[in-house]
Amino acid sequence: MTKSQLTARVAELESLAAPALDKDFCNIVVSAIRYALPRHSYMPSLTREYAWRHWPRLSKMHWCILRDIREHYNDVLNIYEDRKELMPVYDTNEWVQFYNKLIAREDTHLDHNERQEHTPLHPIK
Repeated sequence: MTKSQLTARVAELESLAAPALDKDFCNIVVSAIRYALPRHSYMPSLTREYAWRHWPRLSKMHWCILRDIREHYNDVLNIYEDRKELMPVYDTNEWVQFYNKLIAREDTHLDHNERQEHTPLHPIK
């Protein structure tokens, strides 16, 4: 491979990695998670898989993502008791599993107080 071919290949690879290196990357993923949380479609699983793969790159927003999932869970719990027959909880329980996997990851960046806030969630029955 010539030097110019190598330079072209490096530029190509850098352009592929650009979204992950972009300064807005974390905010875009947080927005995608917030969009996907209440949805009952393919979007929640797609968003969870993407966030899982890129979790180390999202380190500045770990606390925010975990807080958003916990708040969604609490919101669902608050209305669930009154509307059990109308409320599918499958997607919420998928988020619960995801949340629990995230807080168990060794590369989850939380300070001591944040770690105490984020205890495992229990599935809704």
